[in-house]
Amino acid sequence: MERLPAMRSTVPSGARRFALCVLAAAAMALPLAAQAHAFLAHASPAVGSTVHVAPPSLTLSFTEGVQTAFSTVVVKGSAGQRVDRNDLHNAPGNTKRVLIGLLPLK
Repeated sequence: MERLPAMRSTVPSGARRFALCVLAAAAMALPLAAQAHAFLAHASPAVGSTVHVAPPSLTLSFTEGVQTAFSTVVVKGSAGQRVDRNDLHNAPGNTKRVLIGLLPLK
């Protein structure tokens, strides 16, 4: 059986190390990029619903944690006026759930 000569890379070892580091960094970033956005999973009252008596708050549940400091929620009445208290905050101990107080209906 004839033995084949070993193949040598024409890429310098420093460039190879750099390419491996870039590939490793990209591989580690992929799971983070896939989870970069939270999506609405549930709302109470439901999105687009009409209520005759205002609940004390609107509860929004998301697929990922939400930082309310970087989020905005506006609730409007049938005439287009704002009916929330502008007090968006996370539910105690649950960053996937946010609450915003609602004004009484007039």
